[in-house]
Amino acid sequence: MLSQTQSKLLVLATCYLLLLSQPLAAKDPPKNGCVRRIVSAGVVLAALAYGGVNAYMYTYQRDLMYFPDSSVLSSVGTKEFVPWKTSDGQFLGYVRRADHTKKVILFFGGNSGEAIDYRWLDKSFPDNDTTIALVEYPGFGKRPGSPTEVALNETGILAFDEARKMTDAPIRVMGYSLGCAVALYTGAQRPVDRIGLIAPFYSMEALASADYPYLLVSLLLKDRYRNFESATKITAPLVLLHGDQDGIVPLADSQKLFKVIPGNRKTLIEVQGGNHSTVLSLLQQDDDNPFNQFIGGK
Repeated sequence: MLSQTQSKLLVLATCYLLLLSQPLAAKDPPKNGCVRRIVSAGVVLAALAYGGVNAYMYTYQRDLMYFPDSSVLSSVGTKEFVPWKTSDGQFLGYVRRADHTKKVILFFGGNSGEAIDYRWLDKSFPDNDTTIALVEYPGFGKRPGSPTEVALNETGILAFDEARKMTDAPIRVMGYSLGCAVALYTGAQRPVDRIGLIAPFYSMEALASADYPYLLVSLLLKDRYRNFESATKITAPLVLLHGDQDGIVPLADSQKLFKVIPGNRKTLIEVQGGNHSTVLSLLQQDDDNPFNQFIGGK
């Protein structure tokens, strides 16, 4: 449902358009009355349609932002990645535990599928002293709840705190696409050791405004993910990886984020010919690339 303020604004906008469409009786020649009525009706219909589209997008926007899925591996895991539960028994994702952990990598995935889809990270970071946790978002896989900005950010903090209970080893966070927002938020709120971002966006508001320039995005958007705000609070070393052919999140977003991150312990890796998906292929095919070395190195 629209909030009271948002409903009033939509009504006012509609009424304004209706007012503009009304004939000025003293000035309108009778012969133009029919044409004026047709134009007025068109404006009314356009105003109602515009208000309806905005109301629809407000109501169902999260269905257009999050695409959770589940599979036969949901909550079961694999030989390498077993279910990870909090100290009070809540399912939080999957973990590959090292025999003697020297570092922990918390991974936050994109806006579709489920955490176990990223089980290939086992080969990207093969060191047996590295514990990897694939964090599941609420509403994804078999984890109960619904995905929202607040819920995902709380998940990032919970994952860090639970990892800290497992070990005193350095904790590193890594995010892909939407997961970059969670990684940045966690890095701004907790003492992470390193941060790795793959195809991050500057803010969801900017992305949505570019995709839907005709809608009242700044007024109606619920989950804004203002990554630029979290980025200004980062103190840990950080690497951004982005393809220069990314048609979903432009490379310019990483470039803008890079500028607002304080300090000089940051690196932007631009992948020539890489798009939103193939940048992940780089991590899967080569465990010796600079990004993997940064996140998984000593």
